[in-house]
Amino acid sequence: MPTDSSQNGWNEYSRLVLAELKRLDTTCLNLNASVIKLNEEIVHLQGVEDEVEALSEDVKSLNSFKAYGIALWAGIQLCFGAILAWILKS
Repeated sequence: MPTDSSQNGWNEYSRLVLAELKRLDTTCLNLNASVIKLNEEIVHLQGVEDEVEALSEDVKSLNSFKAYGIALWAGIQLCFGAILAWILKS
């Protein structure tokens, strides 16, 4: 039969173990919450990345439109210059 002093030691040890388990459980819960938060941020950043890629494509389209517009404007100016020169020459 265990003595009172050995029983008291066991009780103290079991309280310490339970306290440590509770601390570890709290830490684990905090880590799980952090992982969930990080996953949400990753999903948000992936959405932002998709938006940036879409905007990049839009910018490329606008740049090509601008180049065509400038070429067309230059061609029209050249035609008007030639017509004006022909009218003034006549």
